[in-house]
Amino acid sequence: MKLEFVSIGMGLVIIGMLLLMIGSVIGKEETDIEYGGLIMIGPIPIAFGSSKGMIITALTIGIILICAILALSFLVR
Repeated sequence: MKLEFVSIGMGLVIIGMLLLMIGSVIGKEETDIEYGGLIMIGPIPIAFGSSKGMIITALTIGIILICAILALSFLVR
């Protein structure tokens, strides 16, 4: 495994955790909360959410991830 990919992955995880912490501190007002998630089993995305918009967003992210994985797999060769 290349060290650059590990560094990029760890950096993205840290940025995501920082965004979650900042959002929990800033987002104190009462709003309607929607949730959604994406489970990738191989190349198959499984999306779930509280509204149709969140499911479409999760599926869109899943398709982008599949394209990125395919592009990276061809670039690394």
